[in-house]
Amino acid sequence: MAVKGPLVAATTLPFLTRDAYSPSAVDAVPVNVKSPESKPAFEIEEHPIDQVRPIKVGVIGAGLAGITAGVLFPAKLPGLDLKIYDKNADVVRYVPSLEWFENTYPGVRCDIPAHVYQSGFAPNTQWTEEFAQGAEIREYWQGVARKYDVYRHLRLQQKVERAEWIPQLAKWRVTIQDLKNNKVPDLLFIIRLELTRRIALIGNGASGLQVLPSIQPLAHHVDHYARNRTWVADSFGTTGVRRLEPNIIPPEQRETFKDSERYQQYRKSIEQGYFSRFGAIFKNSPENLEQREKWTQLMLGRVIDKPELGDLIIPDFPPNCRRPTPGPGYLEALTKPNVSYIQTPIQRFTAAHLNYLRRDPRWEDWEYTYTNPSGNRFAYFGNGWTTRETMQNADLTPHVLRPEEIDLRSYMEGWWDV
Repeated sequence: MAVKGPLVAATTLPFLTRDAYSPSAVDAVPVNVKSPESKPAFEIEEHPIDQVRPIKVGVIGAGLAGITAGVLFPAKLPGLDLKIYDKNADVVRYVPSLEWFENTYPGVRCDIPAHVYQSGFAPNTQWTEEFAQGAEIREYWQGVARKYDVYRHLRLQQKVERAEWIPQLAKWRVTIQDLKNNKVPDLLFIIRLELTRRIALIGNGASGLQVLPSIQPLAHHVDHYARNRTWVADSFGTTGVRRLEPNIIPPEQRETFKDSERYQQYRKSIEQGYFSRFGAIFKNSPENLEQREKWTQLMLGRVIDKPELGDLIIPDFPPNCRRPTPGPGYLEALTKPNVSYIQTPIQRFTAAHLNYLRRDPRWEDWEYTYTNPSGNRFAYFGNGWTTRETMQNADLTPHVLRPEEIDLRSYMEGWWDV
């Protein structure tokens, strides 16, 4: 609002010099002159200090991050108008490395123990397997969405085509495509898995490593195309046991997890081990070199029945440059007589046949170098110091709380602070 000035004694300042400072100069100043209306540099808004300001937030994707946003944002931010857009018909479209809604390929499961691979504010004490299968993971996250009423924020079968920042309005303009009446183009075809015929399995990522040992015993023949090499690790589990069969959690052990304090200690013991492994991610660090030797011997030992594979599968880059995968049964399946390992890159494929390039591919890989001379495992943190280095026996799992200790308004998954 505008502020009117008072009556003043002068519109100009006559006292510019020592000579000008005289009674005659003062008498010459006009009086009772109004100053022009002026505005202050800022205006104070007329509302209570704790008045809620409406705010619109859009989240793209109803995967793990989208569901977590749907739980924590409303708890922390009053006046929120939240919309979570997803192109699928239900939540949990994807999670890192594996897709629990769109893909239901043979052998789909997580290679991280289920008691680690879950939300901190909604822990599930009753996982049936150490490495949960895709269906159980999907059921868990859908249950979290129902428990915290995330579905009311969902806009399913809505695909975000474009998001454009409008600086003049300080807002995003979001373009949405409605997929409720989406029609699959006639030119697309559905690939059916006919196990009695020859199967082409493309890629040796996380899904490829899980699919091969699942279909190899059933298929007539599998051509496995893997252009690049990958590290196949030992188990990421607490016991170190690496096997293709499920690691079932006994019912009597699950019963003890109903004690919140006991379950908290169990989770802390698992996660404490996980968050102390990061020294191996740095190239040529002692932990990295030790891990490279260990995994090399493990991989060679698993293809002992077809030793010529050893020169084809061992990567020439350090462990953890790409995400490693335990892949139980994968290397053993490569040695079977009904599996061919092909490293020639694919050019194209149709419903009838597959063409591949008969030349060496050209590809680049990102390399990183660990240069900190002090040996700090977490050199990218501020001042080169970490909690673990400044505090002996530091707790790396402060985010693991008992249910009665959790307040969503102040809750944060603080594992990145270790």
